[in-house]
Amino acid sequence: MLDFIDPDPGQALLKFALAVLVMVVGIMLWRQLSRRVRRHGGGTVAAIVTGAGIVALLASLYPDLIPFDIGLIVLIVALVVIYRPDEVVKLTGGPRVEWRALREGRDLQHLVTKRSNPSLAKLNPEIRDRLKALATLEAPSTAEYLDLLRETLFADPKAPETEEKLALLAEADAALVAILGGQPIRERGRAAREREDGPTEAG
Repeated sequence: MLDFIDPDPGQALLKFALAVLVMVVGIMLWRQLSRRVRRHGGGTVAAIVTGAGIVALLASLYPDLIPFDIGLIVLIVALVVIYRPDEVVKLTGGPRVEWRALREGRDLQHLVTKRSNPSLAKLNPEIRDRLKALATLEAPSTAEYLDLLRETLFADPKAPETEEKLALLAEADAALVAILGGQPIRERGRAAREREDGPTEAG
């Protein structure tokens, strides 16, 4: 039954088993790497490019499938695709709007919190400019999150109506995270950056 792979039944079975194993490993690797790409803000195109990188990697390692010099180039390109998901995202159009909305929203919340006084934070030129720039991130999937962010950014966090809206904001935040398939990879360094910022500013 496996004569088309190898006339020797034992070798044919071995090659078939290896092919299945490589396919399974490739699928598992693609799922893991595509998840990383999504956490960097990548979309479907970035995931496809990652899959192509995995195929190229496997092809470059298979003996006599492609010439050595070309295989070496393919191997290098494939390794870049696999180990630099952020570059894959840049080459495929940049982070998706949900990722950018979360980044800006969380950064703005952090900047306002640092200043302790929401009224003074509202006068900060950087915060005002970035708040206006949120308009460029408007999309059906981000509209609710951005509206709630604007409503709560300078509000008294202890006020009953603010607490309710903050709870809704947290739900909208979680919905964007679900769309991305996990917390944005950039958030891993947020706690360290906040420690480096030192004491909060009064204004």
